[in-house]
Amino acid sequence: MVKQLFFKFSRRLKLDDIIGYAAQISFYMLVSLVPFITLLLSALGHLKIISVDSIMGLVQETSILPSSVSSLIKETFTPDILMPSNSIPLYVLVVLWFASRGIRSIMNSIHMTFRTRETRSLIRHFLMSFAFTFAFIFMLILFMVMIIFGNNLVRFLSQHYHMEFLVTFLATLIRYFVPLAFLFLFYIVLYKFVPSKFLRVKEVLPGAIFATIASLVVSLIFSAFSNSSAGYSALYGGISGIVILCTWIYLFSSVLIIGSEINACLYEIRNNTTLISIH
Repeated sequence: MVKQLFFKFSRRLKLDDIIGYAAQISFYMLVSLVPFITLLLSALGHLKIISVDSIMGLVQETSILPSSVSSLIKETFTPDILMPSNSIPLYVLVVLWFASRGIRSIMNSIHMTFRTRETRSLIRHFLMSFAFTFAFIFMLILFMVMIIFGNNLVRFLSQHYHMEFLVTFLATLIRYFVPLAFLFLFYIVLYKFVPSKFLRVKEVLPGAIFATIASLVVSLIFSAFSNSSAGYSALYGGISGIVILCTWIYLFSSVLIIGSEINACLYEIRNNTTLISIH
């Protein structure tokens, strides 16, 4: 089975336009990220819950976001952003539109790996893409809440109790396993419900496991490279942070598609068939 998987996967890497689909996903995710961050910081500025520097410090501790990207966000978006209330609905619409376009690009790439077309009605397709968009935004917000709460808990325990082992365990849990758990859940939902085929959860687990682990490995390696290498600054100068952000999103998009390719290969092996490309 491993040999079959290897040959099927190698053939798909030659035939499928993974680079093109990943670039499309990256574009829409990038253009939706800027108004989303602006909206988020504006809300935090009104509510005065936590400072932007504290948020970026907490996120950077998860080792998911390269420090150069964190620096770019902190330099570009000031902590005292207060968006006029009459422009908030417009920003919400922009975020939802581009984010939903990004989700639809992800859905199209998963359909490509399973050689299927969207068979659901146009309205249902749009509703499904918006549902995934809202779920993704909700997961991001919940992720931030858990990171903030967890770090506050770690700080409280370290200041008031001598529980070094528990503090270390919680810090490791928050830094790695919480973001990985959210990523893993996101991949499972996408891989199971997007293809126009009935797939059980256990059938999409291999791709979800690979995508989750690969996301962490790619992010750690890319973060270490971008933080230690002066190549980006020499080539791109002041916009090197933007290039790093684009590359980081692109790598995540590629990992997501490859995880779906693995599930599609295993589907072919289990059903002793070859999916015919219709794209």
